[in-house]
Amino acid sequence: MRRFVLCAGTLCLLALPAPALSLLQRLFDSLVQIAVFYPDVDSTRAAFALAASGDDGFSAAAESFGDDEIPPNIAEELLGQLDNCADPGVDGADSIAAAQFTDSGGRLRRLVYGDEHFSVRAQDGGRTVTDSADGLIVRRHFDGDDRLTAQERFRIGTVSRDLALLSARTYAYHDGATLPYQMTEEITEGGKHTVTDYDENGFAVRREFSHYEQPAPDDSERADAQCRLVQDKKIVWGYDDARRLVAEETTTYSYGKTATGRETVETDVAKKFYAYDGLGGTKPDISYFENEKLRMRTVYESENVYNETMYFDGGFMVQVRYENGSKVREIVSVDGTELRRRTFAQ
Repeated sequence: MRRFVLCAGTLCLLALPAPALSLLQRLFDSLVQIAVFYPDVDSTRAAFALAASGDDGFSAAAESFGDDEIPPNIAEELLGQLDNCADPGVDGADSIAAAQFTDSGGRLRRLVYGDEHFSVRAQDGGRTVTDSADGLIVRRHFDGDDRLTAQERFRIGTVSRDLALLSARTYAYHDGATLPYQMTEEITEGGKHTVTDYDENGFAVRREFSHYEQPAPDDSERADAQCRLVQDKKIVWGYDDARRLVAEETTTYSYGKTATGRETVETDVAKKFYAYDGLGGTKPDISYFENEKLRMRTVYESENVYNETMYFDGGFMVQVRYENGSKVREIVSVDGTELRRRTFAQ
């Protein structure tokens, strides 16, 4: 048989071995996997009615089975399972308007409060938690050690064809670790791709931002090529032994072409350094560089008094003093010669 998976916000069919489940269970699982979980019961019923009749994006479900195999009341049965009314192991009200449902052990399976929905389902030795409100679905997957392994965000409409994947995150863990060492996020809009690396304390130490680029239609050299991942930006963070941020480096990439068509790449590097000497309390002194040129320095005299110096090309420099959140003095100079001084009343 064929099963459904979500692929870049659309439905795709994969040829996978059929598990030892009934037809209804297999079809229901394929729909549940893409988080058809509408906050409005009428919309849910309409979506499943469309799925059964083959009038929308789930019409392929009917094609993957023979016409004589599909129960005539499949929409009702699927909706019943979604509402946990058809599950003999679940105790709940007979009406689909019930506020909450629990299993035979008294554990919460689904909660409805106004337009907000929340459900918990055991899956692959872990749990899947789904909540829905204001047209947004967030589905989180936890493994058997209660570690978050994946998170997906969907936008929903009034019918199933409006279901759209907004973003998907996956988390990777070392054996026995409770904090992830890496998170990968795919954002559908713009084809964005982000990878974040973490240290053993759970602090982000590196993040790379990229996007997927399709070959241009008029690019004869790449017309048959696959889309490629293009790096946009990279951020690297550093911490001291007290787990305080001491350095941040941001590299931005820009791309172009030469007159001969050769691709070029340029980088701009911005660096921030934080120094904790105690004069500013928890507020560190900050030095900011652009492509190795010092552009700004902030030095604290006390927690509420600091001096900010800005450096420009051509030898220009602006020195500003702040006290208790207000600017009290500004000095403009060039090559060490003062051009203007202003003071500000408090």
